[in-house]
Amino acid sequence: MRELPAALGHPDDQIRYLAWTFLGMAGVERGDLEGAEQCYTEALRLFPAGQIAMLARSEAAYLSGRGVEAAGQVVSMLRIQRKEDPWWMYLLGDWWHYEARLIRLRAEALR
Repeated sequence: MRELPAALGHPDDQIRYLAWTFLGMAGVERGDLEGAEQCYTEALRLFPAGQIAMLARSEAAYLSGRGVEAAGQVVSMLRIQRKEDPWWMYLLGDWWHYEARLIRLRAEALR
């Protein structure tokens, strides 16, 4: 799992958001719920309206026995009007390669 910590140094906030989110998910799988919540909080510093990180942080709170807090976090998430979350673009595929591929395609076309 060397790739995720390495992605935390990437200049793109979207990549770092996804890395923090995936690291949180890995923490939940390992049983490190406190660490997972910290990862989700870091993701939310980058994208405060990130529904996936909010929902995942709520799950970690629920699994930690803090059901009322977890429910409150979900309610807060549902009240947010903006739906900006890199997760949705991630699900569409290799979006983060778009710029590099476009540059390469233009270079080939101009040759």
